[in-house]
Amino acid sequence: MEPSPLPPLAEWDVCVGLVAGVHGLRGEVRVRSLSEAPDRFAVGSQVCLVRPEGARDLLTIATCRPHAGRLLVRFAGVESCEDAVALRGASLTIPRSMRQELPPGRYYYDDLIGLSVRTCDGRNLGIIQDILESPAHDIFVTEQGLIPGSRETVREVDLERRVIVVADSVGVEG
Repeated sequence: MEPSPLPPLAEWDVCVGLVAGVHGLRGEVRVRSLSEAPDRFAVGSQVCLVRPEGARDLLTIATCRPHAGRLLVRFAGVESCEDAVALRGASLTIPRSMRQELPPGRYYYDDLIGLSVRTCDGRNLGIIQDILESPAHDIFVTEQGLIPGSRETVREVDLERRVIVVADSVGVEG
């Protein structure tokens, strides 16, 4: 049986890591992982490297190990410090089809960006432009201000209707 073909690189749009810098002389890079999947950077896995100017390359992970809160990754074909320097600042992406399914009630940030936020009584609180992490709960950033994204305030997330419903008492701050 032949393996299924990989999606076109244009569909590799889920960011799972950022190349933060170079480590050592043998082509390793420091990666800030944005993925909770423990095997996301397993040896043999493929990621799309998206350079800041937009160029894309499909790369295979040759080695990966944790180091000081980051990952040290070497990609097949990247053998020297000079090769690795060219990767600095790039994003590492995967296709949506490769994302891990989340448990009920958990959502990927990129699924929430662009959703409308409304109260139960129908007041429009804006469209989510970004999500900030805080120790207590996420904070939705809309063009109108900041909205707490806590379990106590969020009543419903409807990805099909592209709306998040929050308690009537919630207002926009900032």
